[in-house]
Amino acid sequence: MDHVNSKQPHASAEGGPVQASVAGRRDALLARVAIRPSEDEWAAWLRQCPDLEGLSPTELRLLPLVWTQLEAAGVAVAPDLAGRLKGLHRKMWMCGCGRGSLIGPWV
Repeated sequence: MDHVNSKQPHASAEGGPVQASVAGRRDALLARVAIRPSEDEWAAWLRQCPDLEGLSPTELRLLPLVWTQLEAAGVAVAPDLAGRLKGLHRKMWMCGCGRGSLIGPWV
């Protein structure tokens, strides 16, 4: 695993910088939710980005999987949030991320 400089920014999906340490922690938390859906960890991640804005590219790629895993585990998702997650799922499918590639066509 590469050592990440906590001050090194990376681009968010909206093009603005996000501190690597913050984005890395959110990515790791969302990955845990994708692997082992937990209402507590999902709520913890949502507290950090409740409006689903300013997400990292990794978060955008993970959210469709998280959404299906939460549904399968019976974790309740608010209807308005479910609509946003469906939209992100469609967006990621159309860009090629839903076709078996976690990297996406831009890499």
